[in-house]
Amino acid sequence: MSDPATNSNQTAAPVVQGGVMPSIYEYSLYFWGQIENDNLIEKELGIKEKNFWFSSAEDREAMRQKLNAVADKHNVMIVFAEYEGRTVRMRTVAKPVFEFEGKQYPLSVDFGYGFPAESAEYMFDDGNYSCDCNRSTFIQRKFPEFSEMGCGDKIKMVSLDIALEV
Repeated sequence: MSDPATNSNQTAAPVVQGGVMPSIYEYSLYFWGQIENDNLIEKELGIKEKNFWFSSAEDREAMRQKLNAVADKHNVMIVFAEYEGRTVRMRTVAKPVFEFEGKQYPLSVDFGYGFPAESAEYMFDDGNYSCDCNRSTFIQRKFPEFSEMGCGDKIKMVSLDIALEV
């Protein structure tokens, strides 16, 4: 398995805000889905947050079961993202620079807490964000004059930095 702190456009680890990697190993849980409708979690459990951090996998599983119980009670869908490690309280932010017709477009894309740097890299190198249809949408959000494009590979990525931010 590759080191999650590297990407193909550079050999160094992602930039860690403050320069110090956290030393505590933690477990995270994030949820979304129909469960968000009508603020069901807040009504049933008194919880407004969607991101949770735990010191053990067992504690995370206990919370997951509580959230699942609310979803089951109301017959709605709930989806989870679970991560673990020393960086789960840090946001994974990709900073690609795209180039099209001689003009560069620097962007920042926040993947949220604990998202693996290698997965963010994959999204831009080989995943959905490697196609012009998606790249043009990202560019257009920051540069409204940029036109949406269909699928293709005319928008080049000239660099990609991954940062872990608090």
